[in-house]
Amino acid sequence: YQVQVDEISPFVTKLNNVVLYSGIVAAVLAIVLAIFLSNYLLKPVKALTRASGQLSSGDLSTRVKVKGNDELTELANTFNQMAASLETAEERKKALTADVAHELRTPIAVQKAQLEGMLDGVIPVTNENLQTALHQTDFLSRMVDDLRLLAMAEAGEIQFDERETDLRRLIEQLISQFSSQLSGDGTTLVTDFRGFEENPSVYIDPDRFTQILHNLLSNAQRYGKKGGVISVFCVREPSNVVIAVKDDGPG
Repeated sequence: YQVQVDEISPFVTKLNNVVLYSGIVAAVLAIVLAIFLSNYLLKPVKALTRASGQLSSGDLSTRVKVKGNDELTELANTFNQMAASLETAEERKKALTADVAHELRTPIAVQKAQLEGMLDGVIPVTNENLQTALHQTDFLSRMVDDLRLLAMAEAGEIQFDERETDLRRLIEQLISQFSSQLSGDGTTLVTDFRGFEENPSVYIDPDRFTQILHNLLSNAQRYGKKGGVISVFCVREPSNVVIAVKDDGPG
């Protein structure tokens, strides 16, 4: 039996239509699937872009939702950590500004009252009164120097002159100088050294270290109880030296 061309033409036509329709359906499904996948994949990217814009505009509380366990999730976690670090830094900056304003207000007010009183003739111009005004000026000068040092530290511009130093002797010298400031309010300063019998030397910048310890002692005096106790602990461990300043204040 021989098949004529006219007999198979409808079949071929139907087959062509099926192939054409199948191709159209496959193309539509591919486009829909591509749109769905692109939206699914670009959604976290768009969220990160939107959050980055909010962060750059000053909204440091911006966070992105984290889902999954892929590279985009890791990127989102990194973004959230960066935003949290920036928010913490901003909070510390605001707290520092408030603390500095509070610390500067008192000596400025005292100095202003002293000078105005001298100009008005209410307070006599004596060496004692001038010395009080000078003391407040020195305090303000130290505050400005501390702020400058802090700015240099944040910018990474502090230069250290590290050298071998007898740490125990350095601390004892500083405490001896500081004890004279405590004699007026009855505060007792005690020390506790451990592990410095054989090798008291460490490799540090003695000037910077003295500045740090002096600030800690000053804070302990300022916020500790009058007539209380300030303790300085210095313990040498196998690979570290631990130094602690403790007072009996509210902090």
